[in-house]
Amino acid sequence: MRYLATGPVLGSKKRRDLRRLATILIVVAVAGLAAWLSLRVVARDLAEGRHIHAKHADDAHVKVLPSPTAVGVAAAFRPGGPAVPPVVVPAAVAIGADPVAQALLAAGRDHLARKVAAASFPVDDSRANKGSGIDLIDRGLERILSLRQALPRHRARAPQLYGLREKPALTGDERRRALTAENLQIFLTTFAQNLDGTRDSLEAGDIVLLQRLHGARRLLPAVVSDVVDGDGTPMVITLDPVDRVAREQLLATYAVEGHFRLHVADIERIRQSLDLPVGAPAGTPL
Repeated sequence: MRYLATGPVLGSKKRRDLRRLATILIVVAVAGLAAWLSLRVVARDLAEGRHIHAKHADDAHVKVLPSPTAVGVAAAFRPGGPAVPPVVVPAAVAIGADPVAQALLAAGRDHLARKVAAASFPVDDSRANKGSGIDLIDRGLERILSLRQALPRHRARAPQLYGLREKPALTGDERRRALTAENLQIFLTTFAQNLDGTRDSLEAGDIVLLQRLHGARRLLPAVVSDVVDGDGTPMVITLDPVDRVAREQLLATYAVEGHFRLHVADIERIRQSLDLPVGAPAGTPL
């Protein structure tokens, strides 16, 4: 009697187990088939260029090579024409072996990497995480020439070039007052190679004096980059207060008000003319 009572129950449990096993096998098979089909579809789409970043026939003429050093570049502005997106090509402007150009470009790269904040006035500390356009030039030259010493000394020795009637007082305040973009332009016009600022004449490590085409019209010292835009025009490294931080900019954003190049021979001429020692610190008396 016990066998007759339990036999049907055991048979029903076995059937349920078999059905559960069959269900699991079906689910596994369906999942495997779906995964296989998905891989085939994705592989075919990749091969045919249908994925989201594929280049299509309509934009095959656009060549975009992003620069690892370009920082937040906005759309290019062409005076009298439409805005066009920049095409940044790394290492497209050759930089010579002259250590002055190399030092200025290295300073620009350092300011970009550290995201140095842009100030309206010079900052005394050369390693501060803040600075003005003239600080950018001074920090690039600091191991070659102390601009903070050379510019005020030249202004004191040739005041008429700077619009002064007489020699300014030899004080710290006067030295700081001398450190303006306008005075830098006079200093570089006297001692550096004065170039025309056209696209073909720009070289990496050159010094340019810029004015924004729109907004604040202040004079801004900057360094020519070794990166060009889509038209082949070199970009510029700036500490523009409008941007709040060091940026690698499209030159088309600005008007070029001055273009200068310094070589070792020019630095030596400055030292001799102003009786400057090599690598004079910023605090050296005038």
